[in-house]
Amino acid sequence: MIRHALAASAALAFATPLAAQEVTMSPVEAMAGYYDALAEQVTLPVAPPGVPLDESMTLTHFAFGSCNHQSRGQHMWAQILAKNPQLFMLIGDNVYGDTNWDGDAGLGTLRAAYAEQSAHPEFQAFRAAVPMLTTWDDHDYGFNDGGGDFAFKGWAETIYETYWGVSEAVRAGPGIYESRMIGPEGRRVQVILLDTRYFRSDLARMPWSEDRPVLGPYVPEDSPKATMLGAAQWKWLKGELARPADLRILVSSIQIITEAHDYESWENMPRE
Repeated sequence: MIRHALAASAALAFATPLAAQEVTMSPVEAMAGYYDALAEQVTLPVAPPGVPLDESMTLTHFAFGSCNHQSRGQHMWAQILAKNPQLFMLIGDNVYGDTNWDGDAGLGTLRAAYAEQSAHPEFQAFRAAVPMLTTWDDHDYGFNDGGGDFAFKGWAETIYETYWGVSEAVRAGPGIYESRMIGPEGRRVQVILLDTRYFRSDLARMPWSEDRPVLGPYVPEDSPKATMLGAAQWKWLKGELARPADLRILVSSIQIITEAHDYESWENMPRE
C-alpha cells in the first residue's frame, strides 16, 4: 500500500511541471557561502596593536598619507612620528594587495600583503604611538581601478575590517565609510572618510586610437545612474554634513578637483 502511494505521488510530481523561477542574486550574495567556509579555514591578518583615538582632545595637527607598498622601505614611519602628530590618516592603497593577483577568489595576495605590512617593526612602533584612521583605495580593495562590480568585494571588506579592527558601526553595513567627531564644542573637527570603491559605477572608457591621450583611459560619464558613492552613502553623507562642526575634513581616496589627466578622479562622474 505504501509502495503504491509513493508511486502515485511520483507520477503526480512528474505530471505537474515545475514553474520556472528567476532568482536574482548579487555576486556578493552568491559567494557568501564560500566565504563563510573560507573564514573558518584561514586566519586573517590583523594590524599591530594601536592606540585609540581620543575624541575629546583638541585636534591641532595631524598627518596623512597613501600609497604604501608593503615590500618597500618603511623608513617614513619614523619621520612622520618625529613630527608628533595627534592623528594619522592612511587614505588608500595602504598596501598593494593586487600585485601578482591571479584572480583567486580567496584574495590570497591581499591577505599576504597585510601580513607582510604587520611584520615591519617601523610600522609596529608607529601604530603603538599614533592613533590612526583609514579608508581604502583600489590596491587594498582588490584590483586596479576596481569599483562596485568587483565580485569579491564582500571578502575584501571582511579582510579590511578584520585587519584594521574597525568599529561596529562600520561593520554593520556594506562599505567602509565612517565619520568621527573630535574635540570640544567650539573647536570640533569632523573627519569624514568616504568609500569611493564599494558602490562606484563602472567608469566610461575612451575608444582606442593611435592619438589617444597617454595620461589615462577614462572619459566623463554623464549618466544620472552613474554613482561614485551609491545612494545609501550619499544619504549618510548628507546627514553627517548636517551635524555641527567647526572644521570638516573630507577624505576621498581618489582625486577630487584635478583636470590634469584621464585616470580616476571625481571628474569621471560630473553629476556626482
